[in-house]
Amino acid sequence: MRRGAEPSNPEHDTLLSVHRTTRLLSLLLVSAATACSGDDPPEPACTDCDEPVAVRVGEGHACALTEQGKVACWGANEAGQLGQGHTRSIDAVAEGPAFVDLGAGRTATAVAAGPQFTCVLLDDSTVKCWGQNGSGQLGQGDTTSRGGAPSETGDALPPVLGADGQPLRARTIAAGQGTTCVIGTDDRVTCWGNNSYGQLGPTETAVNVPRPTVPVDVGAGLVPKEIEIGGPGGAHVCVVLGGSRSGLKCWGYNGVGALGRGDTSPLGPTELGDAMPWVDLGSDFGPAPDQADIAALALGHRSSCALAPNGVVKCWGYGKYGLGSTNEDVGNEPGEMGDALPAVPLGGPAKGLFAGGFHFCAVMQDESVICWGRNDVGQLGLDAAGDRGVMTGDALAPALGVTGVAGGGGDELATCVLSGGAVWCWGGGPLGGGLGDAPGEMAQVTAFVVGP
Repeated sequence: MRRGAEPSNPEHDTLLSVHRTTRLLSLLLVSAATACSGDDPPEPACTDCDEPVAVRVGEGHACALTEQGKVACWGANEAGQLGQGHTRSIDAVAEGPAFVDLGAGRTATAVAAGPQFTCVLLDDSTVKCWGQNGSGQLGQGDTTSRGGAPSETGDALPPVLGADGQPLRARTIAAGQGTTCVIGTDDRVTCWGNNSYGQLGPTETAVNVPRPTVPVDVGAGLVPKEIEIGGPGGAHVCVVLGGSRSGLKCWGYNGVGALGRGDTSPLGPTELGDAMPWVDLGSDFGPAPDQADIAALALGHRSSCALAPNGVVKCWGYGKYGLGSTNEDVGNEPGEMGDALPAVPLGGPAKGLFAGGFHFCAVMQDESVICWGRNDVGQLGLDAAGDRGVMTGDALAPALGVTGVAGGGGDELATCVLSGGAVWCWGGGPLGGGLGDAPGEMAQVTAFVVGP
């Protein structure tokens, strides 16, 4: 359990300097044509409502997916990551989030947000990405950013092509630090973009790969179910697997134990397929690492957390800001994984899990949300600063005034959740608005309607 060096993030100080004002920062996404009020008398079921069903946070920007397959984004936009054909930031409070032109007749089934870029999985199983592209994470075969000009959106933005030159078909998508990964309709894992830490697989040697190439071999008879990417400052990738065996496998950066190997070595080129090691999470997850059941997975900056079907959450990797019960790195030495890996003391079973940058959040059975880790600008929603989960017995508490949580996401400085058809955000930076680290601020986070 060795303490690793703090990852370098030159943008952190810039984000912290954003003027923090106490303001309302939550929003209800509805169709531009129809808004449904919970105060109306009972009527037949609403067929035109278009509430958000998922929210994903990149780094200073966020996007929500609605029931009808629309994608609305807000926040920072210097690289065109909001997909609006311009590079002007969008303040969700002052003007509301903006819907993205996905192309004629197209809707989205999933959205993923990375630092300064966004990707969607469309209803025809194709993938489109826009925003920053310095590592080729948009999958266009180059490093030219897109989405900041009108000619780079909608039908003018082509789908990602596979190694065969045909549109890549996928059923799950993830975005991270300059890297994009999908689980294809053929059940194969393919990643492209930045490969500084081997996040494209141990056999890929190029630093930047701007087009999907060789799939990552995770083992015979295994079916990928979920994939996540962590970062920045050392990205890693983990995939939840089912099929003939089940559990978790990871690759990429491992300098602080984020891969759960019990060491700090990256995967070697021979550790593919059946030779790729399973992450041992202990008996709460199953009788053996290759017979484990992972209910949810969340990756932060050099750290990882997993949720068991019984509601137990365990975290490992970079521990400086708190993994739930320690501020030491965990999983970087032998004997620290499996049943030796402590559960996060949530006080009850969780049913959902998501990551910020250096903080994690669990959705509890009563639909409250409990967050732990870094809290210098109120990321945890406690009306107080100070990291949580940094030592054994450190009491964790729900975010104040937020109930009915259905999921969420976060970046290094902010947290956003779905609740009651609304998206609520707090913390610092462009998304948080300075809410959450002083008494009384969380009580002022109240939903309002965007639209008529």
